[in-house]
Amino acid sequence: MGRLPEVASESVTGDEVMLTFDLEPDQLWFEGHFPEQPVLAGVLQTHWAVSFAAQYGFLSDGIPSFPRIKFKSVILPPVELRLRLWRTDRGVRFSFSSESGLHSEGTVVVTGADG
Repeated sequence: MGRLPEVASESVTGDEVMLTFDLEPDQLWFEGHFPEQPVLAGVLQTHWAVSFAAQYGFLSDGIPSFPRIKFKSVILPPVELRLRLWRTDRGVRFSFSSESGLHSEGTVVVTGADG
């Protein structure tokens, strides 16, 4: 799960990042989930949120947790998917959306690796 999708565009302003990805049904993100109707798995959405938040310096090393997360609608390819990340006093908020509307949103917080 270490690979990340290619960023089609990015906008960084202070404590907020907006990324877009062009996702197609034949990409590895959709393999096996599900063959008859590919969907982007929730575990990948959370992995991408954590990975990109860390890449942009919004999260430090440690163990991520999700005190708040909502999956509102499935992400079906082909899609131009937007990931919005923004810092809060408690961690990082994220949302995935597309032309179809909001797909998921949540909060990520990190605790130290030693507890």
